[in-house]
Amino acid sequence: MQKSFQKWLIGGLAASGLVLCISSRAQTATQILNRVIQRYTALHSYEASYLMTEQVGQMGQLQLKMTLKSIPKERKVYVVTEPTGSGTGQLAMGAAFAQTESVSDGKDVYIYYKALNSYMKRSLQDTTTQFGGLGQFAGGIVDINQLKKLGAKLKLLPSSSFAGHPTYVILMTLHAPQPGVPPVSTKIYIDKATYKVLGSVSLVQAQGLAVTTTMKLLSEKLNPDLPESIFHFTPPPGAKEVQGMPGMTTVGPPQIGAPPQNTKP
Repeated sequence: MQKSFQKWLIGGLAASGLVLCISSRAQTATQILNRVIQRYTALHSYEASYLMTEQVGQMGQLQLKMTLKSIPKERKVYVVTEPTGSGTGQLAMGAAFAQTESVSDGKDVYIYYKALNSYMKRSLQDTTTQFGGLGQFAGGIVDINQLKKLGAKLKLLPSSSFAGHPTYVILMTLHAPQPGVPPVSTKIYIDKATYKVLGSVSLVQAQGLAVTTTMKLLSEKLNPDLPESIFHFTPPPGAKEVQGMPGMTTVGPPQIGAPPQNTKP
């Protein structure tokens, strides 16, 4: 059971990587999502913080704060996640492993696992081809056409409200884009006035566990001054590069709780 919860603890963020990028009845889900992406890519720089809540069945809950800084046109991204508390139930033991740092320099993406002092490196182009730009390998921009090639379905649901704002609601379903990646369904809440993504709710079911991930936008800054240095990853002393983590997918944050495999000499 412990290995199972560790394997899927943060898997629900898979489709919520849309948050890193993203009044007419005639608009389609694709058109609305394109306007979200256009709003983001028109900026010189972007900074935002989110509250992420993970609920893993009856096993417990964990809350994380995610801070994102990016230069959209250059696909440079800096993302830090850290727990806001110790978590509840069995997830309390996973809080330390939820501390990650992701860096895209516009060509490659690095994910650093603080608790394990290990990191992964992937080509930014590969992540777009394989995962449509979702997750922490996103480079900050979702590729809708590529997602559809991978089988993603977009559906416009009835309008609703989120954090007191009238919103469009888009349901995205993604069925196993790669072997070992569980199906994900995500509701994305988009402010009708600004096309700003206010939050999302994702559901992943794998190995009998239902993982629900809720993302809520806390704050954002448009065109802030960002130092170039944050978009260059330097491994901490003693950190080792690994090829993958047991049970990990590259959609969403790293899976946690197990030592690295395939460490490079």
